[in-house]
Amino acid sequence: MGTWGSGNLENDSALDIIGERSTKMTHLIWDSINSEGSTEADEDEHTELFINIDTLVALDSVGLFSGWEMPSPLEFDAAIQIWLKRWDAYFDGMGSTDEFRAERRAVIEKTFAKFRLVLVKNDRTQS
Repeated sequence: MGTWGSGNLENDSALDIIGERSTKMTHLIWDSINSEGSTEADEDEHTELFINIDTLVALDSVGLFSGWEMPSPLEFDAAIQIWLKRWDAYFDGMGSTDEFRAERRAVIEKTFAKFRLVLVKNDRTQS
């Protein structure tokens, strides 16, 4: 293991830990995207999905994310189309106003777009 500076992240061990945590976070998000439970807006899994995405995006923005095991942007796009259709069907039965539904859908789409940018930035299939 090497150390190249005095900073908290300037050693191999720190980068290994970031990699392990990044992989766990990515798997949590990907598993949740592929779970019907995450489309149920009144369930904890739905909330957890978006907390995990926002956390990953924040970590990436300060260099604390290592995206080695991520779905490709194309895989993500396909999964999100399915996810959004399931979300629409579930949300339609919740009795919310059209205005709230549109606002929530916009927030979801923006959150997924931020995650997609991280995927594109870390896309290993384009190397």
